[in-house]
Amino acid sequence: MTDPRPSATVTAEPEDGLRPAVQALRRQWIAAVATFLLVAGLGMLYVLRIPTEYQAGAVVSFMPRVASTVGGEVTSLLVERYPEVVASENSIDAAAAAAGVDPAAVSAGLQAGIQPETLNLVFSTTLPTNDQAVAATQAIYDNLLQVNRTDPDLRAVTVSEPLGWGPTGASTTLWTAAVMIAAVTLAFTVALVADGLRRRNVTQNPS
Repeated sequence: MTDPRPSATVTAEPEDGLRPAVQALRRQWIAAVATFLLVAGLGMLYVLRIPTEYQAGAVVSFMPRVASTVGGEVTSLLVERYPEVVASENSIDAAAAAAGVDPAAVSAGLQAGIQPETLNLVFSTTLPTNDQAVAATQAIYDNLLQVNRTDPDLRAVTVSEPLGWGPTGASTTLWTAAVMIAAVTLAFTVALVADGLRRRNVTQNPS
């Protein structure tokens, strides 16, 4: 007797998703591992060579010594005088001596400016160690207060004394994570490309 039910036709599902990629990685694991080790090794050498620098800073606020001085005049006096005091030769030399570094190193890492819409002067130094940065900032801070003692118009009021602000730039952890991600991505890509070339060669030259 013939079975009236239609016979089921089995069709092969096309490979999709991650399966082909995983299979390619298994076939080309040597190339993938070699690529990962090469990229990760070179990347970590680069990360280890990145110099770590530390920043320290202070905030000094100013107010008029004479009550009749208007706000705009105070701001103008502050902008004209004190960023120059921070960057003066006396400040730089004192900071360099305190930190035990060359004056050029202090100048290169020195920043100073007035916070918008305030009478606050913010300045910072960046040097190879936290202790050096704090010492340099303290020396500049002391020189600024010394100069301010004879200022007939403005009186300095400390908001934040010299304090270490920590390392500058991206942390080593972030750099390491970026290197590892790049190494894995390139290793995976090399495995896919190598497997694709192998399969094309087999197709063109069947045994």
